[in-house]
Amino acid sequence: MPQKAYPEKGRRTQEERRRETTQKLIDATVSAVNAHGFGGLKASQITKRAGVTWGAVQHLFGDKEALLLAVASRTYEELSAALNSESSECASIEECVEQIVAVTWKAYQSEAYLAMVEILRGSRANKVFHQELVDRQQALNDGVRQNWLNWFAHTDLDEGTIDNARDLVTISLSGLAARYIFLRTDKESKPLLSTLCQATVSVLQQSSGQMNRQRRLTVMV
Repeated sequence: MPQKAYPEKGRRTQEERRRETTQKLIDATVSAVNAHGFGGLKASQITKRAGVTWGAVQHLFGDKEALLLAVASRTYEELSAALNSESSECASIEECVEQIVAVTWKAYQSEAYLAMVEILRGSRANKVFHQELVDRQQALNDGVRQNWLNWFAHTDLDEGTIDNARDLVTISLSGLAARYIFLRTDKESKPLLSTLCQATVSVLQQSSGQMNRQRRLTVMV
């Protein structure tokens, strides 16, 4: 009876090699976009950094636009994954907010976020591709929204209130990130992050307090 063949110890599978090459190409594209800008981006800059041929791009992504779409999606994919892995039943609303802000700000400081902004800005002349980018970002944002809902699932906060808090954090942190990207200001923003946490907690607690008062009024009636 023939014995079952097993991969040699230490030898990577085809899927492992595929994932590794995909990661190399995304990393290389992030680096090339940040170094040369969207308008100055060339295929050779990507393949040289990744150490592969353009055939690998065509095999794994199909074309340059699909590769750029994957790069532009990376920040929110990683943010959603990080929020999901860190999610737990916090001891308090304050603790939840502090953790979410820290994870989100880390994502917004990344090289991938910088590349995403450049791709979104630079692709506006290509309306079809730009709209595809925008649609993809919206879908990923919906995933992050669900992450937020999961973080506060153990509270009595309604979805509208959580959405308001998420908008406050997202707009504030994207503004801080833009300030660094375009004005090259210092990334050290602890006082601003602390103020943002306090404001976000206030939004959430105000709603919670209103709901508690409504319950007491209902009981009294």
